[in-house]
Amino acid sequence: MINIDDFIKVELKVGTILEVEEVEGSEKLLKLKVDFGIIDVISNDNEKSQDLESRDPSKELESPQDFLLSQGDRRDIRQVLSGIKKWYSKEALEGTQAIFVANLEPRMMMGMESQAMIMATGDEEVVLLRPEKKVTAGAAIR
Repeated sequence: MINIDDFIKVELKVGTILEVEEVEGSEKLLKLKVDFGIIDVISNDNEKSQDLESRDPSKELESPQDFLLSQGDRRDIRQVLSGIKKWYSKEALEGTQAIFVANLEPRMMMGMESQAMIMATGDEEVVLLRPEKKVTAGAAIR
């Protein structure tokens, strides 16, 4: 058993899957490019900060990053490797959101670094844990 102090150390976040690639030479792995939200605001412009705060996350632009990148913000974009290739295709994952453990120590897999872990359940069939509706990338799970 763990106590609450141990549990709160686990950083669960919503990530938006931007791109998916098959890992050459692997029957199981997919390489995901995942957006975990804004790292910081480069400009100190108060008007821009108000725009970001008032933006409706359910009304996405053509690209999930268009608004923020055009405003000069840096995104927390990470590479995540996951053994879900048998159950999920590139087309089924790109542009969707899932829950990730965001503060795991990076792990090397097939010569590539995985910088988070996607959450899933199931034995016979893997099912990803996902938010019920679209939320802001990087939203904390609590």
